[in-house]
Amino acid sequence: MTKPTAPKTSAQDLNAGIYPVDASQGVPPNDEKGLSRDVGVCFSGGGSRSLSSVMGQLRGLEQQGWMDRVHTISSVSGGTWASALYTFLPSKIPYDDFLGTGVKPGQLQWDSGSVPASLAYLPPNNMGHVPTRLGWDALYKIYRKLKSQGYSDWHQVWRIGIGELVFRDFGLYEPDANEDPTHYYSSDENYFNHAILPHNPSLSASDFHFARNQNPELIMNSAMFYPKGVNSLVPVLSSFFHAGIRGTFPQAGQEGEIAGGGFVDPFGFGSGFRSQASSGRVNVKQPRPFSVVDFASISSAAFAEAFWNKYGLKDLEPEYPYWPVVNGGSAGEVQSFADAGLLENFGVASLLANTHLEKVVVFVNSSQKVEHNAETWDFTQVPDTIPTLFGFQPIRGFLDHDGYEPYAGDRHPKSPLLQHNQIFPSDRFQELLDGLRKAYNNFEDSAIYFQQGLDLQENPWFGITSEQRRCVDVLWVCNNQVKTWEKQITDSTIRDYLDIRLIPDSALWNFPYYGTLTQLGLTAQQVNMLAQLSWWNVVADQNQDNWKEIFD
Repeated sequence: MTKPTAPKTSAQDLNAGIYPVDASQGVPPNDEKGLSRDVGVCFSGGGSRSLSSVMGQLRGLEQQGWMDRVHTISSVSGGTWASALYTFLPSKIPYDDFLGTGVKPGQLQWDSGSVPASLAYLPPNNMGHVPTRLGWDALYKIYRKLKSQGYSDWHQVWRIGIGELVFRDFGLYEPDANEDPTHYYSSDENYFNHAILPHNPSLSASDFHFARNQNPELIMNSAMFYPKGVNSLVPVLSSFFHAGIRGTFPQAGQEGEIAGGGFVDPFGFGSGFRSQASSGRVNVKQPRPFSVVDFASISSAAFAEAFWNKYGLKDLEPEYPYWPVVNGGSAGEVQSFADAGLLENFGVASLLANTHLEKVVVFVNSSQKVEHNAETWDFTQVPDTIPTLFGFQPIRGFLDHDGYEPYAGDRHPKSPLLQHNQIFPSDRFQELLDGLRKAYNNFEDSAIYFQQGLDLQENPWFGITSEQRRCVDVLWVCNNQVKTWEKQITDSTIRDYLDIRLIPDSALWNFPYYGTLTQLGLTAQQVNMLAQLSWWNVVADQNQDNWKEIFD
C-alpha cells in the first residue's frame, strides 16, 4: 500500500438537494440521454468472478455498439467494482486497454502465442488486473500496515482495502494523510456547474470524479440494517444524482423513528444533518468527501464480514451516518451497511423502481449453475435470488426434495432477508424454469439465455408504486459452462486444465463458477478465460437471436 501524501481533508459545510419520493418519483429530472437509450443492464454480485464476467460482457456490448442504447447500469457488489470503474474511468485510459480484446476460442493460448491471444497477458490498464491483486492475504497486509500506523477506524478498513486494490491504479482513489477519500462523484462538469456549484461555492470541479462522457447512468446498490441491530435489510442505492432509500420504513414501537422516503445529492450522503435550508434543500456537515469507493465498499460489504471471520477481527462492517429525507429534523445516527447481494443480488428491482425502462438485460454472474436433476429431469436449479423475484424461496435437501416454495403464507421463511423481493408474477416462474432448462438441454450446451415479457408488480420495499407497473422485456443471461465454446479451444494446455477443473487449486479450478469468497484472488489466465467466455456469449453469431428483442 502506497503511503498517501495528500494533506488531511477538512470537514465541509454543504448545501444538498433532497428528493422526497412523493415529489420526485425517485428520479431527479436530469434525463438528458434521449429516447434512443432505452435499455437497462444489470450486473450481479459475485466478487472477482463477477468483475471478470462484466469485463467480457462490457467488451461485447461495446463491440456490438449496444452500449449506445444503454440508459442505466444497475450493479451489485463485485458487479459494482466493475461498473464503477467502467463508468468513472479517466478518459486518458482507452477502453480497448481497460476491457481488453475479444479472441475466438480456437485462437486462445495458455501462456504463449501472440498478444492478446495469450491468456497470461493483461494490458497495463486492464480491469483484469484487479482480481490478480485482490486476495485475503493482500487485504490482511493492508490491515496490518494500518494497525502499525495507529489507524483505528476499523469500519473503514474494507473501503481502504478496495480503494487500494481495486480503484487506486485507475485514478479513482487518492486518499489524504488520514486515509480518507478526497473526491466526491457526479454526472459531469456541466451538471456540477448548474446544479451543485451555485449552492456550494466552496466546491470546485476538481473535487469530483465525473462519469466518462456519454456513459450510461450508474445505479450502485447496497443495503442498510434497519432497525439498527435487527436482522432486517432495506435497499440503499446511489446514482450520479441521488443517494438514499426510496421506500419508507417506520420502526415498529418507536414513534418518530423512520428510514427512507427519498434521496439526497450523493455529495451529501454519509453526512451529519444540520438544518433545513430552502425548499428541497438542507445544510449538512460532511466530515470528508463521500466517494465512489465508499459506495462500492458498502455495495460489497459481505467481504468485510468474511474478512472479519477469517482473521478473528471485529468491527469491520461499513458504518456511516444516515439521516432520513422523510424526517428532515433528525440529525441521524451511524448505521451499519450490508452487501446488496444479501438482499437482491442483481439490482433489477432497484433499476425498475428508479427508471421508466421497459427493456432489461440481467447478467446473472453467479457461482450457482443452471442445471437439472439428471435422474428425473423434473427439477431445474437456478441461482437462489432469481426465484425470490417471483415470490419463491429455494429449499434444500436431497435431490428429490429440492425445489421452490412460495414465501406467501410462510411464517418462518428459510431466507427471511429475501422475502420482500417479489417484483414479477408468481405464475411466470415455471415458464422461466422451463426456458432455462431448455437452454441448458440444448444438444450443444450453448449460452444460457431466456427472454420474457413480465408485468412489473407493486413492491413497497423497493419503492415500486402502482403507477410504475408496466410490462418489462427481460433477457436473462446466466453464467454457465458452455460446451460449444470449449469444444472450439485447440490449445492442449487449456484443454488439459479444463479436464481437471474440479480438482481444488488446479489452474482453472471451478471454471466458470469461481467461488465468491474462496476465489477472491485470481490469476490472469483465470480472469481472461471467464472474460473471453462472457464476451463470446454476447457476440457469437449463434447467440444473436437472443438479443433481437432487446436491441433491435
